Amino acid sequence: MRSCPTRWIPLLALLLGFGGGGAAGAQQILKEVGEPVVKRDVLLPYLFWTDSTKLLAGGVYATTIQDQPWTSAFVTAFASTNGTVPVYAGAFDIQIAPRLFVDPRFHVGRWDQVRAYNVVAPFVEPRPGSHDSDKDLFIDDAAIDWWLELPFHYVLPLGSAREDPVATYELDRGLLASGPAAATTWNPLTHGRTQVGLELFVRQQRFDVLGDASSFETLGAELSIDHDNRDFPSNPSRGSRQQVRIAYDPGWFASEGAWWTWEVELSKYFDLGATERFRQRVLALNLWTVDTPSFDEDRLPDGLVAQSNRPPQFRGATLGGFYRMRAYPNARFNDQAAVYYSAELRLIPHWNPLPRIDFVVEAEVDWWQLVLFVEAGRVADTWSPSALHSDLNWDGGIGIRAMIAKAVFRAGVAGSDEGFGIRAMVSHPF
Repeated sequence: MRSCPTRWIPLLALLLGFGGGGAAGAQQILKEVGEPVVKRDVLLPYLFWTDSTKLLAGGVYATTIQDQPWTSAFVTAFASTNGTVPVYAGAFDIQIAPRLFVDPRFHVGRWDQVRAYNVVAPFVEPRPGSHDSDKDLFIDDAAIDWWLELPFHYVLPLGSAREDPVATYELDRGLLASGPAAATTWNPLTHGRTQVGLELFVRQQRFDVLGDASSFETLGAELSIDHDNRDFPSNPSRGSRQQVRIAYDPGWFASEGAWWTWEVELSKYFDLGATERFRQRVLALNLWTVDTPSFDEDRLPDGLVAQSNRPPQFRGATLGGFYRMRAYPNARFNDQAAVYYSAELRLIPHWNPLPRIDFVVEAEVDWWQLVLFVEAGRVADTWSPSALHSDLNWDGGIGIRAMIAKAVFRAGVAGSDEGFGIRAMVSHPF
């Protein structure tokens, strides 16, 4: 069995979790009951080792904005002994109009080890990355990877955001004590928060091994609508969330033709109540599906198949990685369409020894959580219930999560018929 590389583990966890509870696009302020909202600044060097970077050293600076306490910004850079050198910077929930927010993010760097299954070239079926493909058929090489993302969010004057687009949640040792109206009734006019989004994106990932033939590039935009009726977005115990997204790349950059995708994601949360051992017990369910109607496939001589008008492996119908099918490597499965199901049992014990440990006292560890999860999913060359639900891939695992400085951090291990994956990241996967 092979362990999946964890390139960005402590780095992204710190960056994305800083400020508004690790929920980008949430426009929220978190505070303990009876305590004021405080500005936070972090300047932190780091030194660690991973399979893909070897030994690395770097630093990060992150801050919340004094006049917009729901806004956080960061910049980080590091260098490793195998020549990996990235720089990553951005901000979350910058308010540019009364109800309009933006999360600008930029990354550029050279990574010594990047894995790619979806190489754009003719192949004999089954194509690398497809449902029946060989798990060992991939490129693993150095790559230059850069991207720019500009997601804009407009919070509609509906439900709990009718009067104020920014939500304030009061917490009792990290669990919700009071907040905006949500979860009890599904009615976007009276409960929850609804926002529409427009994200502009550009990315190029160029591998050394094949020169220009191994470049994945995209330039496009994504429209979305998101109704969030969860009681507490950073750590929901009740309610639901519905998201619809449509992405389009007109092929203006160096993309492999124009492509577009649609996707739907649904989440539901059930509060199972407290017990003598647990402060909180939650059953969390998730469904995600995506299709690429622009997807073209041509049969060539000698049994070869060529594909075009499809997104690169880091977008579209992709399974494997930090969020979906966590036992598999990033983008292990990718095709025209995909479906994914997940169920998690999240348990927060009353017993919490972490605040009594000297070196973590300042980290404000409000709680830790045990998570048991199971996942099922599949990619297919067409979007149809029969194709997507035959011979599903399955995995399951166990994780530990914690609320540290009002952000949720997670680490876990998942196993499947192809091995196991060790994952660590900020926030719940859904």
